[in-house]
Amino acid sequence: MFKFIVKRILTCIPILLVISFIVFSILAFTPGDPARNKLGAMATQEAVEQLREEWGLNDPFLVRYVNYMKDLLRGDMGTSYLKGTSVAEDLKNCSKVTFPLIIVGLFCATLIGIPLGVLAAVKQYSILDLTTQAIAMLLQAIPQFVMGMVLMLVFALNFGWFPPSGNATLSHYVLPCVAVFSGCLAAIVRLTRSSMLEVIRADYVRTARSKGARENSVVFRHCLPNALLPVLTSLGTSFAGMIAGTVVVENVFAMNGIGRYLQISILAKDTPAVMGCMMLISTIICIVNLLIDVSYSLIDPRIKGQYIKGE
Repeated sequence: MFKFIVKRILTCIPILLVISFIVFSILAFTPGDPARNKLGAMATQEAVEQLREEWGLNDPFLVRYVNYMKDLLRGDMGTSYLKGTSVAEDLKNCSKVTFPLIIVGLFCATLIGIPLGVLAAVKQYSILDLTTQAIAMLLQAIPQFVMGMVLMLVFALNFGWFPPSGNATLSHYVLPCVAVFSGCLAAIVRLTRSSMLEVIRADYVRTARSKGARENSVVFRHCLPNALLPVLTSLGTSFAGMIAGTVVVENVFAMNGIGRYLQISILAKDTPAVMGCMMLISTIICIVNLLIDVSYSLIDPRIKGQYIKGE
């Protein structure tokens, strides 16, 4: 298992390098001048050129990329063009808003979605099953920014139950959290249901029932562990989707998280800030996918045996 983890970590290195090169290339070759954005349209060309030289923007593309990666390997994410502050410090502050939002949202979606999916599969074609499917399809069809605006309009502005914007207290996180995990919840419910229906019809499940095993034991001991494998796989993509969702949700609710920081940085063509956001997000997604792969062995002993055999 240890060798498997090391191999997965090593495979993440070229992935992160490719991501960094692609993002840096897009920022370098798209129209716009960060120095002009910083100084404004009324600044003289001499002042703009002086700032470009100070930031190293007049160097060749590959030189700038190599210099950035050297600094990144030393733990230096650079200084934001727009704010003049350390990107690492900015991301540290923004992470305190974004990652609790994503972690709580993913936990709630998993905690609610898996039992609902199991119940819908066990009660197939019942009113509960049809209602659950209808709600899940509706939630999955609504974009996150639309869900955020609807929640703000109904529960914040009309009822006044929650604050409409900001991130000062825990109550500020309720509506953004619901907006972020609504689509993930729907996906988990539908995937759990379809996976459970496939497992329930398996031969070993019929054998367990013929031996007199209780229905709860059949569902939770024999069916659920095998049905969870594709659900766990989807959690990795759901986590990435929720990070993307925070970009719009944090702007809807005016939360000072990574999503809002990334959007402002892209509009200003703030290369160090955008690169810092993308490298942090990519690294965390790689770690989450690694944890999901390792968790397979905790659910299915056959997969653990494959890992050990592969060593």
